[in-house]
Amino acid sequence: MKQLCCIALLSVSLLCLYCGKGTTYPPSPVVDTLPAVTAEGKNTFGSLVNGKVFIPRGNIGPANPGAYYDPNANGGSFNLSMTRFDPGDSIRRSFQIIASNLNKTGAYPVTTPKKDVVFAYSRLRISTNTGCEYFGMDAEHVKQEGQLVITKLDTEQKIIAGTFTCTLITAGCDTVRMTEGRFDMKY
Repeated sequence: MKQLCCIALLSVSLLCLYCGKGTTYPPSPVVDTLPAVTAEGKNTFGSLVNGKVFIPRGNIGPANPGAYYDPNANGGSFNLSMTRFDPGDSIRRSFQIIASNLNKTGAYPVTTPKKDVVFAYSRLRISTNTGCEYFGMDAEHVKQEGQLVITKLDTEQKIIAGTFTCTLITAGCDTVRMTEGRFDMKY
C-alpha cells in the first residue's frame, strides 16, 4: 500500500509538471515605474506628471532622453529633453529643461518671469498637431515655478544628474504638476 501511495504521488507530481508545459500565458502588462535617483551617467529620466509616471518611450529623432551641457556657453548651458510616444496612442508628450548660468551643483529656482532655468512641456495630438504647450520662455502666457537641483556635474566623465519639481500653467489647458523628477545623464 505504501508503495502504491508513493507511485500515485509521483504520478500526480509528474502530471502537474507536464500540464504546465506548452501553456502560454498573456504577458504581464507593462507597469511604468520611476528610475532610481542615481548619479552615474545611466541615461535615465522620470517624473510624475499630475501623479502619473512619465518616462521616455518611443523615439522620433534624437536620443531619448538626451542631454547637452557646455560649460563655456552662457555661464554653463544645459539642455535635457525627452519624449513619450506610446504605441497605439495618438498623443505625443515632450519635456525639456533649458538652463544657463549652471556651473555647479546646487539648487536653481524656476520662476516667472524666467531667470536662468526654463521648463517646457507639450501634449500634442499627432494627427492634428493640436493640444497644450507650456513654454516657460513665454512669460506672458505661461506661469512656471519650481526648482532644479543639480546633484552631480562632472565635466571629466561628462555626467550631469539631478532632481526637479515644477508647476506649469497656461490659459485653456490643465495645470501640469511635475513632482519627484530625476535624471542621470551622460552628455
